[in-house]
Amino acid sequence: MTIFAGILGRRHDSLSDSTRRALTTSLSRDPRDQVQVFGGAHWCCAKLDIGAFARDGHLLTDGALSLLAGEPLLQDGGGAGTRDADLAVLHRDCEQGTLAGLRAATGAFTLVHLRPSDRRVVLIADKLGLRPLYYSVTTDFVIFATAMRILESLPGFDRTMDLRGMTEVTAFEYPLGDRTPYANVRRIHAAEVVDVDASSIRQSVYWRWDDIPVSTDAPELLAQRAHAAFVGGVKRRLAGARSATAFLSGGLDSRAVVGSLVSEGVEVRTFNFARRGTQDHFLGASMAESFGTAHHEYEKPEGARTPNYSEMMATAVRDAGGQNDPATSPRTVWSGEGGSVVLGHVHMHRPVVERLRSGNEEGAFDEFFDREDIRIPLKMFTTSVARSVARLVRDGVHKELMQLSGVEPGRRFHMFLLVNDQRRKLTRHFEDIDRHRLEWQLPFFDSAFVASVLAVPLDLCLEHRFYTSWFEQFDPIVRSVPWQSYPGHDPCPLPVPATLSYQWDSHYQAAERAAQKREVIARARNLLFAADFPRPLLSRSRVAVAAALHASGARNYEYALNAAALCHRYWRECEGRWA
Repeated sequence: MTIFAGILGRRHDSLSDSTRRALTTSLSRDPRDQVQVFGGAHWCCAKLDIGAFARDGHLLTDGALSLLAGEPLLQDGGGAGTRDADLAVLHRDCEQGTLAGLRAATGAFTLVHLRPSDRRVVLIADKLGLRPLYYSVTTDFVIFATAMRILESLPGFDRTMDLRGMTEVTAFEYPLGDRTPYANVRRIHAAEVVDVDASSIRQSVYWRWDDIPVSTDAPELLAQRAHAAFVGGVKRRLAGARSATAFLSGGLDSRAVVGSLVSEGVEVRTFNFARRGTQDHFLGASMAESFGTAHHEYEKPEGARTPNYSEMMATAVRDAGGQNDPATSPRTVWSGEGGSVVLGHVHMHRPVVERLRSGNEEGAFDEFFDREDIRIPLKMFTTSVARSVARLVRDGVHKELMQLSGVEPGRRFHMFLLVNDQRRKLTRHFEDIDRHRLEWQLPFFDSAFVASVLAVPLDLCLEHRFYTSWFEQFDPIVRSVPWQSYPGHDPCPLPVPATLSYQWDSHYQAAERAAQKREVIARARNLLFAADFPRPLLSRSRVAVAAALHASGARNYEYALNAAALCHRYWRECEGRWA
């Protein structure tokens, strides 16, 4: 199963026909989809399976229903190594009130367990909270869905903008913790269990990343263990398959994934979306030739900073195979997503770590925000609102760090990134999965592998140092072609052809900035002339000045104008209601 949603009356004895209809029709925007519906007088659940996995992910026994999206991939957890066996284990555990099976899960999944007769629903996230599950609890109902758009479609959905969540989105491009841009909607957090019945809401966690002890073993042994954990995660996801579709760029992450697949004797079809003439393009093609994969190249759109790779891949695999019918195209694609943060520690700048360790949290935040270009557009807000939001983002980061109190400050910050930055980066993919119809296989997010990395002393991991040691555990063919490395991180020991440009060179950045500038100015113009301009939140005069300065090139106010446009979007969605 890929998408599910449901509503349970905590006190009401019946649901309106309009609510049931909205719930079931909003699951997919593809009219060909057949949605399966379960329900009774005071509850309704709907599910959609795009066929990526062997089983459709639901289990109904003795009045209890479990719905599964993704794969739990239990490791020594009592399952038989299949998705339906894993679901049976988790369904039984929910019935018995135990979390034993969850602790053995290594995959990306979300699970809901309902016992309608008890007016009870249990919502469960994987250990990193990779797959979204949104929920809203009122006095009368609990509503949940794997995509925000489903909740937004329901009649009577209470749209109230959460100023804190919205401000965090303007800074990070995602809210922190369990927040969303809506005050009455939460997104289940990493390893969280939310248990709701007619009278109470109970939240707990079944796994803590800060419980993993730091190993004192030799770095070589740690690298061998991490490599074995990664290979184990690949094998669990393969489940005996002999063919695969995968991304293959000129960097390390996708190469490690494809190299592991090739080592398992899998026939791999690879895809590259880099600009021609770049390291990313040339080195990816060279590696594909060495691997012997069936390689396909599609160029990244001009001016696109972060294109929709899910849609691009969906189109590419259909075109490459001559399969224009989405129903017959591959449903699972292997991705190196997560490798740079989980293993490479790319956002873990040494000055940030040093300041955290010295107890200078404010200085660490200053350094991190500056290096990552994180800015809060206080000047766009009205004076009263600016005073309210000035500390919101820093307070949100501080709160997340305090929830990870069992490790030293540097590693704590890395864990903060894992359970916030990384899981939120996949939101767009899962929100539109009914359209592109692809599931990612993400071995860098395998929980057993992540645990093996967190056991390594942090100072060995910074600047891709441990990544390099780990990479040396692969077959020599994987290291036979140069790779693209991050500036300031461990360089590739092989010479990279001097004629190749870096994908982030100023030439490409200039084209992207020009395209983005046009988009930003157009959005700002629409905002300034909007009849529903959010006067209580934004200063029209300040937005106008920022737009003029940005258009003239005198100042770069892209971040501020984008934030103002985002604020207007949710103001409109919520019809002026905010908290």
